[in-house]
Amino acid sequence: MPRSYSWRTLFLAGMVCWLLAPVSLLQAAEQLAPTAVQAELDRRAELLNQIVAETDLPSRIQLIEQVRTSEQLLLEQKSFPPNQLQQLLDEHIGLLSYLVDYFEFSNPQRTVQLREEVLNARRQFHSDPDHWEIGMAQALLAESRRVAELEEDDLERLMNARTLYQKGTEEFQRENYGLAARFQEECLVIYRKHLGEEYVSTAIAYRIYGRTLIELERGAEAAEATFHAAQIARKVVGPSPLFAGALADCASGVYVTGDVKQAAKLQERAVRETERVVGQRHEMYATAINNQALYLSEVGDPQQAYLLAVKAGQILASLGNLPEAQADNSNLTGTIAMTADRHAEAYAAFLRAIKMQTEQHGPDHFYVAVAYGNASQAAMKLNQIERADQLINRSIEIVDFSIGRQDPRAAAILIQKSTILRKQGRMKEAVPLVEQAIDSLGTSLGKDHPQYAKATLDLAVIYYETGHKDKAEQLITEAAEVFEQKLGPNSIWLSKSLSQLAVLHSLDNHRELAEQAIQLAGTILVSVIEKENPEYAEYLQRAATVYENAQDVGLAKSMLNELTQLAEKKYGAKHPEYAMAITALGTVLLDTEEKDRGKVLLQESEKILVDTLGRTHPEVLQAMTKVARASRLAGDPEQALKELVDIEAIVKKQLGPENEVYSELLMEMGRSYLIEGDKKAAEDALVEAARYYINQRGQESPAAQEALELIRLARTGDTAQINAEALRQLEKHLPEVHNTLQKADQIATELNRPESMEKRLANLLDRLVR
Repeated sequence: MPRSYSWRTLFLAGMVCWLLAPVSLLQAAEQLAPTAVQAELDRRAELLNQIVAETDLPSRIQLIEQVRTSEQLLLEQKSFPPNQLQQLLDEHIGLLSYLVDYFEFSNPQRTVQLREEVLNARRQFHSDPDHWEIGMAQALLAESRRVAELEEDDLERLMNARTLYQKGTEEFQRENYGLAARFQEECLVIYRKHLGEEYVSTAIAYRIYGRTLIELERGAEAAEATFHAAQIARKVVGPSPLFAGALADCASGVYVTGDVKQAAKLQERAVRETERVVGQRHEMYATAINNQALYLSEVGDPQQAYLLAVKAGQILASLGNLPEAQADNSNLTGTIAMTADRHAEAYAAFLRAIKMQTEQHGPDHFYVAVAYGNASQAAMKLNQIERADQLINRSIEIVDFSIGRQDPRAAAILIQKSTILRKQGRMKEAVPLVEQAIDSLGTSLGKDHPQYAKATLDLAVIYYETGHKDKAEQLITEAAEVFEQKLGPNSIWLSKSLSQLAVLHSLDNHRELAEQAIQLAGTILVSVIEKENPEYAEYLQRAATVYENAQDVGLAKSMLNELTQLAEKKYGAKHPEYAMAITALGTVLLDTEEKDRGKVLLQESEKILVDTLGRTHPEVLQAMTKVARASRLAGDPEQALKELVDIEAIVKKQLGPENEVYSELLMEMGRSYLIEGDKKAAEDALVEAARYYINQRGQESPAAQEALELIRLARTGDTAQINAEALRQLEKHLPEVHNTLQKADQIATELNRPESMEKRLANLLDRLVR
């Protein structure tokens, strides 16, 4: 989650420095001070040492009062050089602030006097009358004068608000965000009612409450609360870390809703405000541009985002020992590098994060597990599947030791492991991991939480691939309703779920509903991201599938042509992403009168992939299989078989027989053997493919059903009547055949639902359009 800093955090950090290093002034001023000044410095130093040792709070306050009197006397001297005078002023302000905190509600008049001293010290410290610290001191003085006018009952309620604030902060640090939000909301209500809407403490209460709502993924509410904080801060303080931080938090809230484009605009302003008040050499500024980098990467400008993340890392490195911030930056840099297609840089950044987190927290801390999980994703992108598996296994070991798999924070790591298993063709082992992740999220967060809904989309894909389309449809529909309710109508996740539903409904010939869903998904998506974002490429793929299933090949081609143009513009015409785009377009064209052009595109794709990834890469082998399919559909099954036999030798040697790539190859060989009339060879290939699909995906999966149907044709059909056109029609209409076989089960399922999935989707679309 994006990070930011409150003015209280900055103040407390300054207080720590003051308590730990008060003697530096004494040492610096020793040679310059007259005898009387030196004696007062010695007395002050002795009092400071007593303060550090004193454990009784009232006694400590008495000592601080004595130091305050001593410092007032010293500040009247003219013998200090300017830099030493400023240091004394800085330490004096810190001491006054400590006293203010103690007397704030117990002695309001005393607090006003102390605030006046702080303001005068600030004016003496800063030559610029518009400095934000002067503005903050003025605002806090106005607040103290307001508190001094209140009745005793109101003061007691404000003291209770402070207690609630402290409890909320403690629960936030423990990551008990629900309880933290409850305390913080109660605190905010008290400040609004008994203090008012135009004071610093109310702004801070709004902001802290909003930041907790961000962690709970209640983005719209968080954005509203932090926006109020920003408004108050701008009015009563002006440009300040409080205003800049509230703007950054508001951007985070908007980001949680899924409106990344608006979040990026808000964060850009937060960066400007942060630079204005603290400059560029500051942790707060580095954090601000870190967050800006995150939003830019998701809007669709990952290259610029990567440069910003690197810049933030350089600033943090120049500031010295900031291990937590530097580790966060390494993780973020790696994440953005993945989006920017810089997978080697991402892998290196995640390895740095592992090292930093291990040094800071020890080898078995959950943060280390997260870094290992991130590195696993980068290794997968580099096609280092075995290394990715090793990294995620280490991540899971740490999870088991530190927080347990039932903790909702473990869900993403379990899902990553399932992704690797699916990549290895081990679907049967992947399913229980995703189910376990979702169970823990549902139990801990509730089924109406966006994190739960996001995770169910992974399970829905698995359900579809294993032949449980109704279950997949139900999960995605429920997720879409959660996104609509919790994140609002302008969410990437709502768009994603709508496009997935559109694909499923297009398979059931619900053409009008599917097309309405895919169009609305696209409208939402382009309103919150740029078209360069990878999410838009995924949308175009799904839209093409919807229109292809609806027999509207023209629109399918249009979507894939746009996808190809975007890939060429972004990556160039020699990149694997461009190759995958023209593969999708060429595959669609194989089922049209442009099958010759389709084959040319597939051959071009194969060449690009071979040149960039090598002949043994799984994606290259899949592309080569598609080229062979093009030969079959073009009426040359003999050429197709020749190509497939060559590919088979490579696949068996490099990947082995138990994987998705080999099974797809066997299916294509089976089809070509059928057309050639070699029923025995066709059956042998198809049986082996069916065995894999049934074992890994289940007998009801679409892939297994197609293999079984082709085996039936090989055993009982008249091969003389089996030609390329017949097989093409079979591939197109097999889902309909499969749905007919399951019709009774579907009817029974529909009767047990409160309303059909089609009706729920229609109602959802109707609400969104309105």
